[in-house]
Amino acid sequence: MRTALALLKASAQEGRTEADVRRYAASSFTAVQLASVLGTAYSASGHLAYNEEPSGGA
Repeated sequence: MRTALALLKASAQEGRTEADVRRYAASSFTAVQLASVLGTAYSASGHLAYNEEPSGGA
């Protein structure tokens, strides 16, 4: 992932506006949040599946 300074330099060279940079930063932050939530959900479901008692039948 690029640093903020590298992103600002690249945006200036590519003619991007400040609004473009803000949208990029916001979407990147949202993606990080989503990855965190999905990772937590994956861990929780794995934990529940591991602790689940097998249903009898014998």
